[in-house]
Amino acid sequence: MNPARTAAGEARGPATPSRPARALALSLLLVGALSACGHEAAPPAADGAAAVDALLRGDRRVSELLGPCSRNGFYDRDLSDVVPVLLEKLEFSRPDSLKRAKEELGQLGEASFPALANFFQRNYADLMRSALVENAVDAMAFSLTDAAHVQLLQALVHPQESVRLKSLDGCGATRAPPTSSSC
Repeated sequence: MNPARTAAGEARGPATPSRPARALALSLLLVGALSACGHEAAPPAADGAAAVDALLRGDRRVSELLGPCSRNGFYDRDLSDVVPVLLEKLEFSRPDSLKRAKEELGQLGEASFPALANFFQRNYADLMRSALVENAVDAMAFSLTDAAHVQLLQALVHPQESVRLKSLDGCGATRAPPTSSSC
């Protein structure tokens, strides 16, 4: 029986290849064209995990989350004393965590004050580090201790105007000790 004829005996056009046969022919044609042009096909991924990793890193939304971090190692830090960690945040942190570090240092009160005063004094003389002095002044403004008030008074004579303004804001936010007539 001739496959080009139907059961009714009518002539049909030439036989068309099946869908898988067309896909195979197209892929062979594509491989032949690539090898003829001198291009090499990409080597297959070593395993499925590498292929998934490459796929994820190619997605813009995911690549921002997997971007290079400043610290790649494990976190080996003593967290029993939180004050040094918070002081480091005053120096290197982004706005949200910086704000929270200032609040926490102020809430710690006397417990944070020796280290906070050292941070303030260490950066006080360097005008290029006045932003760090401002951060320390903000943290002292959250503290209602007498020692913080004394440091705020010292910041009122800082050569940088922004530090003086922050100190003035801090003096207004804290209670002045009963013996102090300034602020």
